[in-house]
Amino acid sequence: GNPTGAVPQSSHSSLSQRTGVIAQRFDGSQNLEETKDYDRVIVLIGKNRRLLLESFDRISGRAGFIDTAKGRDILKSVLNQHDQPDAFWTKILQIADKEKLGNRIDYRFLLEVYKERLSSKDNFPR
Repeated sequence: GNPTGAVPQSSHSSLSQRTGVIAQRFDGSQNLEETKDYDRVIVLIGKNRRLLLESFDRISGRAGFIDTAKGRDILKSVLNQHDQPDAFWTKILQIADKEKLGNRIDYRFLLEVYKERLSSKDNFPR
């Protein structure tokens, strides 16, 4: 039963669908973090963190840094998200793009940031 008397929410309808605030697709014009694609990719990065780390390490020789384009290709491949535009991945990777690295990302930092975002998202009251 439902002891709280709360109205059950459909498992297919998220808060964003009910409020209409979050766009379905990222087209470059809206805030990436307010799209369902972003939410989905954050979850995928969190769930595939070990595999992503292994892939980044293999390509970089465990350097901790990887060419931005290679990083994008690894994310697209491992997460099976080939339909996203490059602008989407640029935004996802931007957080780990250290200016002094010159077109390379700190992939360990990237995975740590998205791990934190996923855990704070999981702990957010529904």
